[in-house]
Amino acid sequence: MKSKIKGSFWLIWIVVSSVIISESSCKKKERIPKISTDAAQYNADSAWMEFHGTILEIGDNSIIDYGFCWGTTANPTINDHILSKGKNPSIGPFTADTSMTAGSYHVRAYANDGDPVYYGADISFPMQAFLKILPVLQNIGPADSCHHAFVKSNISWKAVSSNPEWLSIKPPDSGTGPMTFILQLCATANNSFDGRSATITATEKGGALSSKATITQSGEIPICATVITQNPHEIGTSTAKVDGNITYLGNSSVVHHGHCWSDTNHFPTISNDTTDLWSASYLGVYTSQLKNLIPGRTYYVRAYATNYAGPCYGNVIDIGALIYIPPQVDYCGISDKTPISAKACGHLKDLGNTKVTQYGHCWSVTNNPTISNYKTTFTDTASIGYFYSQLTGLTPNTIYYYKAYARNSAGTVYSNEDSFSTPDLECPTVTCGDTINVSRTTAIIKGSIDNEGNTLVLEYGHCWSRNPNPLYRSGDDSTTHTYASLLGQYQSTLTGLLPGKTYYARAYARNSCGTIAYSDNQTFFPTDPSPVPYCFCSSLGYVLYAFPTDNFYLAEWGRRGTFINAISPSDGKGNTDKIVLALQNNGGVLYAAKICNDLNTPPTWGFNDWYLPSRYELGCLCDNQSLIGNYSGWYWSSSEIDSTTAWRSTYTSSCYSWADYGKETLGNVRCVRKDAKKK
Repeated sequence: MKSKIKGSFWLIWIVVSSVIISESSCKKKERIPKISTDAAQYNADSAWMEFHGTILEIGDNSIIDYGFCWGTTANPTINDHILSKGKNPSIGPFTADTSMTAGSYHVRAYANDGDPVYYGADISFPMQAFLKILPVLQNIGPADSCHHAFVKSNISWKAVSSNPEWLSIKPPDSGTGPMTFILQLCATANNSFDGRSATITATEKGGALSSKATITQSGEIPICATVITQNPHEIGTSTAKVDGNITYLGNSSVVHHGHCWSDTNHFPTISNDTTDLWSASYLGVYTSQLKNLIPGRTYYVRAYATNYAGPCYGNVIDIGALIYIPPQVDYCGISDKTPISAKACGHLKDLGNTKVTQYGHCWSVTNNPTISNYKTTFTDTASIGYFYSQLTGLTPNTIYYYKAYARNSAGTVYSNEDSFSTPDLECPTVTCGDTINVSRTTAIIKGSIDNEGNTLVLEYGHCWSRNPNPLYRSGDDSTTHTYASLLGQYQSTLTGLLPGKTYYARAYARNSCGTIAYSDNQTFFPTDPSPVPYCFCSSLGYVLYAFPTDNFYLAEWGRRGTFINAISPSDGKGNTDKIVLALQNNGGVLYAAKICNDLNTPPTWGFNDWYLPSRYELGCLCDNQSLIGNYSGWYWSSSEIDSTTAWRSTYTSSCYSWADYGKETLGNVRCVRKDAKKK
């Protein structure tokens, strides 16, 4: 028997461990984006600062924005200056450049997959003052023709012509950086082509920096480039992409090209909002991204290309009122149905082009539910994937219609409709068990919840009366326990009994089904306990008084792993005192020695010397079981073997059939007291 029990215990331990390991192995840690800040370099040709970074890992979620953020303090964030590169990058290096005033700065690369934002390391760098006229203008045509030069600076400056009688600078002829300025240079002399020249000098206000470009008059008349504005695409709420097509470069280099746009000027120029893709040496299509657009407005857009003839424009197109793109959501079924609740699944398939501010489920007993009916609402940061709602307050045996929904700036969208039925309420079932520890005025009675029904058990216990079929809350006596969520046994203490009278008791339980469930009647008789059954133990030399019935059904011996030295085979009282002193309350877990010791406070039937019998005392009870009565099953002795086992006996075959069992296993308890004087 010992080997079989231990073998079963290890088998259970292996199975439980396997389940725990299996469950833990299923958990997967979410991968996050990884990004590095590699360098900040000054570009002497463009006079701009270039930033370099690398996308090292994308993570589990899509990156919705990435680039660089910079500022004058360490560890800048996206709340400072940013250079966005857009979304959905590939793993690898990326760059961006910008102009800025002179000073000391910090920069970090960033990647945003929704929340939080991930950053690379902080890099500090100086930005020097610069002033430069770009050497893109070599000559100018006959009198009355105008052309442009470009000044890049991050300081205050002013430009002058060395020969203003021939080549003048039209205002604005000064500025404050950081930005690119366009100087309009116009020939003012006669039409003779004598190769005259002029030097354009831009000088810092204060005189520290200057830049020069020499302009020579030539006989060739500059011819504009030809450019076509093509259809827009990828229109969002604040951005759009527009194509341009350079079909002819003119007779000089294209030094700048891009698009210009306005929501008020029907023929926008480079004095309005622009993109600048710099020089172009080939024919073909190019693309600009228009930014900072305002939803709901119409914008007018033209492609442009600038050569010596000046900015040359394409045709005007308009981008219609920008629209919000709604999210896409679907339902994915109902689970965990009870008469009053259900779990609904939803699937966010696309977030649209603005933030999803609310999502969840709505339901009703009529078709086509909306968020004006019952609903759940989630306001956390939404991401593409599945979500679940607990639908509560439902009515049993009812058909419900439900939808998933999501809301952004485009409005509220719904999935298709689905329906489900709630089950009818099921009442619990209970059984009334044996009555134990019956005294003159009290008794302990057992019960069990055999089936909870399909909703939570709200109350359970026992009710009793001197008449059959006692009822809960009807004037009959009762005990009440609340909120049971597990099946199993319980017990109640009945008080206020009259000795010698017949009582009827029933177990009961109540959930939301509307009907209290009762067990069959259990009959018992409170009696004067005298005389207590007893027997003489000749081998021990004294009389043992035994409790008339078992004191407890299936209790453990005590704490496994603790050796108490309660090893006497004959002194049950001494063993019991040692066990109770060592284990005390045992962490709230009831154990055999304490069950007997608790009979002494207050004294049970007038005696305060009850204890758990020793191994030999149990043998005496077995020899005299016809006198003692009511024996069945396995019984704990107070005799300990070691830190993990104790002696337990059975009365099914031999009175001295002993087995060493783990202290945490369960056995019956029969308490005794002794009288050494009585023979």
